[in-house]
Amino acid sequence: MRTLVPYACLALIAASASAAEGLVVIEEVDDLMRSVKRKRMIAVSPDGARIDAYQDGRKTTILYDLRTETLRIVDHERRIYREFSERDAKRMNKQLSSHAGAAEKQQDQRIREAQPEHRDHLEQLMRGERGGMGAAEESSDREPLQFEKTAETGEIDGHPCTWLEASRDDQLVVRTCAVNPERFDLDGKRFAPLVEAARLMDRLSPGSTAQHTLPTRNRIPLRQTVFVHGAAVLKIEHQEIRQQEIPQGIFEPPSGYQLRQTFGFAY
Repeated sequence: MRTLVPYACLALIAASASAAEGLVVIEEVDDLMRSVKRKRMIAVSPDGARIDAYQDGRKTTILYDLRTETLRIVDHERRIYREFSERDAKRMNKQLSSHAGAAEKQQDQRIREAQPEHRDHLEQLMRGERGGMGAAEESSDREPLQFEKTAETGEIDGHPCTWLEASRDDQLVVRTCAVNPERFDLDGKRFAPLVEAARLMDRLSPGSTAQHTLPTRNRIPLRQTVFVHGAAVLKIEHQEIRQQEIPQGIFEPPSGYQLRQTFGFAY
């Protein structure tokens, strides 16, 4: 693997900050929609995870605290952050269900009030809208993406890897060539905070590409392609993984950033 200069954000943390033994993963992310390549860092400690990424071209940092099961999403451009918990996910999904129920009643009323010759057409339109609402309502209960082995193998930077694919609703979401953590003398359990962060991200933001591009529970991806509606949107190349002391301060929002909340909870 190529050796990189230690990631800048780690070097800037004061040496006196408390630290714990953890993992740092460096990747190169090729945003195919914007024709931009950037480096990305993922840091994992026993109690937390940090993902530096770009969402819609804006620098975003995702922080997860395993002890409190809290996810923070930091917007560096606006100097704000938002907090999410499992409870927030449930409340959000309850609100979605409530809105879907109210909308369905309104649709029934419109159908009843329509002229007889227009009712069949209007009912067909409403049925399509209800299908979308149902998908949103069921998203909170869906299973996390499951990666399945293919018959294809490869070799990336001298590491033999196995190609895996994950689909949802019969559409390919991720294709990755991955290796077991033992290849890097690592225990897969050390990625537990990252796995939990991805799970909560998936509940809060169904369809987001961010949670699909992380190390899977028991494998480390060396090369990945992420798809949205059948089109490739991201290509990710693993560049380095190392064990080192990680300052705990990098798992907190930057000083001076404001917590923003919407509708009584962070969103």
